[in-house]
Amino acid sequence: MTSARSMSWQRRISRPSGGFPSKCRPGLRWQISSLALYRNPPHAFVVKFKDAGNDYKETERVVRWPGYDGEITLTEQLSLPGKVHAAEVWREARRRQLETIYRPDTYEVTQDGAVRTATRGDAIALSHDVLSRVQVAARVKSVQGALVEIDDVVSMTAGETYAFRFRVFETNEDAIGISVVRTVRTAPGETQILTLTGVGPMPLVGDLVHFGPAAVESCTQIVTRIEATQDMCAIVRTVDAAPQIDTILAATEIPAWSSRVGSEIDENLLQPSAPRFVAVTSGLAATGVANRVSYAIAPGSGAVPTASFVIAHRVTGTSAWAEISIPAANGGGNLDMYAIGQSVDLRARGISATGIAGPWSATIAIIVGAGDADLPAALDDASISITTLLGGALIQFATGDDAATARVQVYRSMTNLLDRETDAVGAPIAVVPQQSYSTTLGDTTRTNLISGGAMSSAAAWTPGPGWAIAAGAATHTAGDAGDLSQPMSAASGKYYRIGYQVSGRSAGSVQARLLGGSDRPGTAVSANGPARDRIQAATGNDTFALRASADFDGAIDDVAVYLETTACLSAGTHHVWIEPQTADGVPGPISGPYTLEIV
Repeated sequence: MTSARSMSWQRRISRPSGGFPSKCRPGLRWQISSLALYRNPPHAFVVKFKDAGNDYKETERVVRWPGYDGEITLTEQLSLPGKVHAAEVWREARRRQLETIYRPDTYEVTQDGAVRTATRGDAIALSHDVLSRVQVAARVKSVQGALVEIDDVVSMTAGETYAFRFRVFETNEDAIGISVVRTVRTAPGETQILTLTGVGPMPLVGDLVHFGPAAVESCTQIVTRIEATQDMCAIVRTVDAAPQIDTILAATEIPAWSSRVGSEIDENLLQPSAPRFVAVTSGLAATGVANRVSYAIAPGSGAVPTASFVIAHRVTGTSAWAEISIPAANGGGNLDMYAIGQSVDLRARGISATGIAGPWSATIAIIVGAGDADLPAALDDASISITTLLGGALIQFATGDDAATARVQVYRSMTNLLDRETDAVGAPIAVVPQQSYSTTLGDTTRTNLISGGAMSSAAAWTPGPGWAIAAGAATHTAGDAGDLSQPMSAASGKYYRIGYQVSGRSAGSVQARLLGGSDRPGTAVSANGPARDRIQAATGNDTFALRASADFDGAIDDVAVYLETTACLSAGTHHVWIEPQTADGVPGPISGPYTLEIV
């Protein structure tokens, strides 16, 4: 596509005097225009795809805009149909971003003739003084040795290097040719006689040639579309070739992806999670030695196992840390090198079986001989309440009388394995003893667009053949296919999340749909239990329906439909943990996991 052979379109574009002709005449190429797109790019593209690494279940990948490192608050949906591999999704999304950056202009040229060798996707060389004032396109009038006479006047400046581009055909059957660039001897001033330097092919009389400063004698373009006109001409649309797109893309490392987690693998997932000090004690009563510091340590709960610990210690206020290594199976150890009354800092990190070091834990300070270090106590499980909402959740908890608990960190993951480095939700919440607090996950502003979803009344529903609403359920009797529907306004192009319960089913299926205008079907459900769906609305959708097949013999209740936003939690099972911490971030016993089912 970018080889020399593909640079096959070399035409002179000119504007005849007296305006544009009504009929293209041989040799004329005219009417060039360009359209520049200026836009404020989003912080990231969001690409929904069916992940081949997770049994083709739908998920989404967030691809940051090149150079943007801040918080992602502005996103744009990007559709990549047919892409099912996470690495390919990321690469194609990044390519779109680079194309937006490096191909902002679209060019349109009218060219005479009904037949041409350039087709969609070809790389071509385009010359026109509208694109660059230093470019000249002309025809060869005569050739004598290294001298070439052209039918236009060119101007050269002393000290500048100039080049000459033309096509050479290898055989009589060669319709494309090879694009050749030869350097031209600089002759300051205006001239029609050019002297080619070096050794190489020469143009023939009548050939089209591009002249200009070396490396910019032509603009390399990619053909995006060719449209035939009624007067035996063609409108050729192009964009900048921008070879740096491929160069940048080849040099960019694609972030690792976990299909199990459904997100990019942070670098921390390649190393053990930070360990946690379970207890730190000092003094004769606690350890049996007056100046001893004893510690118990537990590995982090990430996916990468911890094989050993590195324990770093120092006198508080000094800069140099001393380090010792212990097997993870030891679970702790002793330090006997400090004097009674000294303040000692402790921190630890995990080492994987392959020797990769994890992040350091929070630093703990203890006075040698003074007893236990202050570590936060566990929160009372009875004080924790988590309420599942449409698109999110509400978390409420209360602190006890433990003075060491200065803040609380909430974690969330779509797996039941906690990784503190990747699963933290925002910053820790500052707390004081014996107070109540609340926080949210996802978008808690969503409301159910369905009336009577609990099926306690049939007033809001229109039951079709086979449907009846009674005793808190909508039941369909096998025999006739039919819709259970009600009016619901839907915005075209927006996605709507759908959830309902299926029970008593032994045959057939039921399917959520958006009706009115274009019928938008969801996924047919043929099993008892909770059902989730996601449908993109089309123009004219004004009705929600549950369509039962003729043989469906089950019941439906707890119907919910809401408009999806980018802040909504992903549909599926989420796990939540709540952890007390000291003011320095030293963690205490964690509570959880608590399970959420998000529609």
